[in-house]
Amino acid sequence: MKRTFLAILLLLVFMPVLLVSIPRPAHAIVVFDPSNFVKNTITAAMSGIIQSATNSLSVKEYVLDPIAWALSQRMIQSVTGSVVNFVNGQGNGAGAPQFVQNLPAYLQNVGDNQAFAFFSQFASNSNSPFAGAIVSSLRTNYLRQTSVAGFFAANQCTLAQYSPNPNAFLAGDWSQGGAGAWFALTTQDQNNPYTLYQNANREAGSLVTNAQAAQQAQLNWGQGFQSWCGSGTPAASSGVAPVQCLNSDGTHGTIQTPGAVIVANLNHSIAAGLDKLVAADEISEVVGQLAANLVSNALGGASGGLFGLSQGGSSSYVSQYQGAATAGTNGQAPGAGAAAVAQTALNSVAAYDAVWNAIIGAADTASTSMNNVIQTCPAEASAAQAAITGQVAPMIQQAQSAIASAQATQTLALKVQAEASSNDTATLNALLADAQTLATMPPSAADVATAQSNQQAQIDQMNSVTQNAASLQSACASAASSVYSY
Repeated sequence: MKRTFLAILLLLVFMPVLLVSIPRPAHAIVVFDPSNFVKNTITAAMSGIIQSATNSLSVKEYVLDPIAWALSQRMIQSVTGSVVNFVNGQGNGAGAPQFVQNLPAYLQNVGDNQAFAFFSQFASNSNSPFAGAIVSSLRTNYLRQTSVAGFFAANQCTLAQYSPNPNAFLAGDWSQGGAGAWFALTTQDQNNPYTLYQNANREAGSLVTNAQAAQQAQLNWGQGFQSWCGSGTPAASSGVAPVQCLNSDGTHGTIQTPGAVIVANLNHSIAAGLDKLVAADEISEVVGQLAANLVSNALGGASGGLFGLSQGGSSSYVSQYQGAATAGTNGQAPGAGAAAVAQTALNSVAAYDAVWNAIIGAADTASTSMNNVIQTCPAEASAAQAAITGQVAPMIQQAQSAIASAQATQTLALKVQAEASSNDTATLNALLADAQTLATMPPSAADVATAQSNQQAQIDQMNSVTQNAASLQSACASAASSVYSY
């Protein structure tokens, strides 16, 4: 009886130990600290938000503003060049400058057009049998009265037609022409010295009046400033001071720059310093020099004044000014800031990809480990599949999505780098749009900071799954070993 009681007592003492030593199925247990994860995420996000705000201001000031400035300067250059060329007769449909280069010749041309139009209308509409003769006389008389050449043509001496020796006849030898020469001398104005004198005096007075009127009109146009007709001082008649745009033979020079342009530039320069259109610290040296040359040569210089700016085709001052490269607001190439932002984006993509590739590596290892459990340990297959579906697969999907978005950013950043090296207007317009888009694309500084902060926790999570897979494998092996031992 005592032995039976002792046996029962020993059994009751050691039974719990035996039960505890029996292997139990292992399940995947993820070691994860939520409070630490949230704290790290908030800290990284706040740092990233502050950095993003700073970056947004920098992008506007150092990337978008220089490109926009360069485009505006290019537009000003294009408009200025187009206006100058139009004024100089290139592209205005007339083939001639829009400003009058020779006022007397211009007024003469106006008169000629009107007079000859009238002659044509008279010949077409008059029913007089003498219309043809009248028109011919009108035309001849008009041409004689409206030009110096006409005056001299109308006042050619014809005495030689009536006298074989006009000088001898005028000396008193009646036999050298007789009555015919006498009547030619006294009745024809061009042969009579008194009437010829009166006609010449009237012509000289008319020429003086017309020249003074032309100069007065030009001075009125320029508000007292003379027009510029070319380099060098015009030759003067003997004993008189030279007059701009009036040659010593009385002919008028060709205006290269109207006085109105000269006075407008002078007033503009004095009042506003050329409106600070070209600020010394905000435009490239080449364009600044061209702009200065454009103004100085428009007023009169080696290029031939305003009219000369358009001469020379692709080598003209206007062409050089329109095609000159423009700098950004910081004096650098307009795409310099965009290129720097693109490089920063590429660096962020590289750092971002490195984080997610490391996580993918840990997740792939966890996935492989759990798949081995599924294949080798049917009893733990459901637990292993749950770990893959609930933890590993979402992590891989998140990582792949992040890398895909970063790939799009990398592609655009490379495009921006290529565009940043160009100074073409169309490319600068594309660069402006692409740089704006690139500045908003992930990964931002906050994205990179958050990813780096959470990287170790996510890798640890995947490593825990891998360790649990190993535990499951070990449990399966132990269970199989126990079965075979019986």
